[in-house]
Amino acid sequence: MSDAVTELPDALPAPSLDGLTPLHYAALLPGMEGVQICSLLLKASADPSRQATADKSFTINSSGGTNKSASGSSRGQNSSTNLTGQDYVTTEQRALLGGRTPLHLACARDYDHENATKIVQLMLDAGANPNLMCNGHTPLTLSIASGNDACVALLLRHPKTNVNQELSHGLGSALCVATSRAFEYRRDTDARIDLIKQLIGVGGASVRLRMFVPRKRNLCECMSQTTCV
Repeated sequence: MSDAVTELPDALPAPSLDGLTPLHYAALLPGMEGVQICSLLLKASADPSRQATADKSFTINSSGGTNKSASGSSRGQNSSTNLTGQDYVTTEQRALLGGRTPLHLACARDYDHENATKIVQLMLDAGANPNLMCNGHTPLTLSIASGNDACVALLLRHPKTNVNQELSHGLGSALCVATSRAFEYRRDTDARIDLIKQLIGVGGASVRLRMFVPRKRNLCECMSQTTCV
């Protein structure tokens, strides 16, 4: 790494206007450089659970695909938030809801899974909350949707991950997300069955939750909303 990133100032920069911090940006960097920069930021007390300003990230719009603005904000499109209604957000869920965290972004990466998983491990070791939600999605469901099986396994081994967490916005549970083609479409049949078995094996079928998914929708462009710039 260059000398420019080997040392950090005593105080980290303030978040941007949309609440994104340097760690949010670093979580998206490919290669070992991203891992190293995240490590430096975390050692400088960057918060891996810092929630950015709430927006429409990881939602499915009403015309197929997803909103694709740089910040993940809506451009006049209805999202799954509107389609499912506020009745799907309980008091308990509301306490966990907010904007994207650096952990969300690392889990949502559909590229360079090996280094993304290393970043997730660093964040979990630094105390990241694996149960915070952004428009219903947790780090676990984003790892499922991004096709990162190593990250899924890592989160399922983490003692604080709630595999039976009731998701807001009508998403049901992690098992619901894994069994829905609106979200899980990257794996072949055998890999998808293995994923479902893995979730069931750790107790992921212990609750019965109903999932709301608009017809003929998917998250084929969902991960594009993780782009910060």
